[in-house]
Amino acid sequence: MAAMLPMLLPTITYGFAVIFIVPFVEEWPYELHFTMKNVANVLKDTELSNVYVNSLYVAFFTAMFGTFLTYGSALVTARSHVPEKLKK
Repeated sequence: MAAMLPMLLPTITYGFAVIFIVPFVEEWPYELHFTMKNVANVLKDTELSNVYVNSLYVAFFTAMFGTFLTYGSALVTARSHVPEKLKK
């Protein structure tokens, strides 16, 4: 398994490199000139910005729900009179 690691790491890295490079290229893989047109077009699209805002709402409320659930669970665990064996 350790012998495959030198081959596996570059493969994974190249996959992520393509994901991060392609949005800033004019036309992949034929015109590899740097451009911000793709990013500007995405930011101008109102439907995509609505999706982005909705994603932020979902992330915020999920974080709040998880925080309250975890805090409530910690309170119940800390203040209950259950033996220590059952708390773990």
